[in-house]
Amino acid sequence: MKAYVNEVPSWAFPAEFESEHRFNISDYVAPNTRFGRFMRKNAILLVGLAILILWTWAIGTICYHNGKVDAREELTAEYEAKIELAVQSVHEEYQAKTFVSGDASRKAAISAEAKHLAKIGQALLNSYKGADVEDARKVMLCAVCRVLSDGEFSAIQSIEQACKAKDQWWGYADAYTKDVYAVAEEVATIYETGDAMPCPTDMVYASWNGTEIVLRNQWEANASARYW
Repeated sequence: MKAYVNEVPSWAFPAEFESEHRFNISDYVAPNTRFGRFMRKNAILLVGLAILILWTWAIGTICYHNGKVDAREELTAEYEAKIELAVQSVHEEYQAKTFVSGDASRKAAISAEAKHLAKIGQALLNSYKGADVEDARKVMLCAVCRVLSDGEFSAIQSIEQACKAKDQWWGYADAYTKDVYAVAEEVATIYETGDAMPCPTDMVYASWNGTEIVLRNQWEANASARYW
């Protein structure tokens, strides 16, 4: 006798039953209603519409997220710009106050130094009729060179000290003209601001050759011209 294990005999489910009861999802979507017929007729369209809705939702979500990120970045940039502007404003205000304070101090120094330079320049003009303000300028520059020099005149630390040095220059006049002071102020400004000197800084000697002042960087002991 043949034994059947886990095997269903073919006579239990005839072919007619299998063909008539094959699984079809449309049988479960209200097959006998208008909605069911609509669903079966437009199944592909509905699936496509569902996909479109999901795709739109996904894109919208991404755009919304990106929008929030962009808005956050814009807000951060705006705050950073405001902070930078505030810091710059404070910095500029500080610089302005510092400049005003430093500028006033510098102007006072230039004024004081110009007076000393004007006195040795005027003394030269009083000594030689042929000398002019440009010769006076050369003498003033020579005095500044002595302040800047590291050689023989390294002990001189200020324009006042250079101008008042004993037995130097052509004297130290008590008064001076406006033209001479204007030149002296220009020379003092060059010294105070650190601008480039119009002559080499080793020109620590000045001589009158009969027609003009000549600046030199060496002393000539036997020269006939008058040296300082």
